[in-house]
Amino acid sequence: MLAFGIGVRLVEHGLVSGPALDLGRLMDKQHLALPRLLHALALAYVVAVLVPARPMTLRTAPAEALAAVGRNSLNIFCIGLFLSYAAATIFRLHPDHGVWLDFFLVGGGAAVLMALAWHAERRRAAPA
Repeated sequence: MLAFGIGVRLVEHGLVSGPALDLGRLMDKQHLALPRLLHALALAYVVAVLVPARPMTLRTAPAEALAAVGRNSLNIFCIGLFLSYAAATIFRLHPDHGVWLDFFLVGGGAAVLMALAWHAERRRAAPA
């Protein structure tokens, strides 16, 4: 399922050749469409299998950053809405650069959200 999703995206962006599939109805974001649910479950399975369940794993920098995002999830969600709107606007303004913009905006957005969560954690831990 994960490989299929990656393949569809690569064909959609024109990075590889393949059959043009119109999966708009199946991948509708307004509803929890079956392919989205299968993709989420497949990703959860891969993470559960590949990430060892050891306490030391949770002390790595990426795990701590994700835990900080989880503890500040409402704030991160709200800020993510604004970042998502900004990204959609940038995509509309520069439709020819979608592949490269996608890479930088998703990575940059995730980095901004993790940095904000880290900052919120530091403020919470600081003495009053």
